[in-house]
Amino acid sequence: MDSDISSLMKLLSLDQKFDYDYFPKWNEVLLEHNWPNACTQSKPSWLRYISSKNKSYDLEETNEIDYIHHTFRQSNLHIIKLEKVSVPYLERAFTLKKMKKFNCNTRSLYHATRPENIDSILRNNFNWRLYGSSKGNKHGKGVSFSPRAGFSNMFCKSSVKCMIIADILYCDVHVGSSHHTLPLSGYDTTRSNNGNVYVKFEDNEFYPNI
Repeated sequence: MDSDISSLMKLLSLDQKFDYDYFPKWNEVLLEHNWPNACTQSKPSWLRYISSKNKSYDLEETNEIDYIHHTFRQSNLHIIKLEKVSVPYLERAFTLKKMKKFNCNTRSLYHATRPENIDSILRNNFNWRLYGSSKGNKHGKGVSFSPRAGFSNMFCKSSVKCMIIADILYCDVHVGSSHHTLPLSGYDTTRSNNGNVYVKFEDNEFYPNI
């Protein structure tokens, strides 16, 4: 485990050598150590890069994609375009945070935003410092996610929206309120009473996935 963390720390070192415009071949995304979810010898059908130069792989239908379509239809939402993204820098940071937190859970949640925010999110991840910029911070001053696409959709006022499905890390959760700038001691996540909203407060505890 220590060697894995050491390898990731080198990859994430703040030496300003990371090039945001460089998108490697799919098999170059793999870390040198044995990553549990490492790709096989063939290109994964879902892998797609997003960049200003539009370097990408075609997205093919999978059971995961079929499930997303089904979920959106239940919420009366129409999908114009669907892409699964891979941002190596953010993925490595997320993996490092998961390794540091040890016994944490991972859950996929929705986050609706305006199309003009997508480039920043894919380059820099979500910014919890912008809490409440769309619709308040009733459950905590962080980045809000929802397990329901239809509910998350209400948090964005744009007529055309981008719905991000993000993986989030969580260990201990409590009901939050607008005065929580951080979770209570011993917790890392807040939520609403009914579980429709989850709020994250720390960098790299979330990863934009689709």
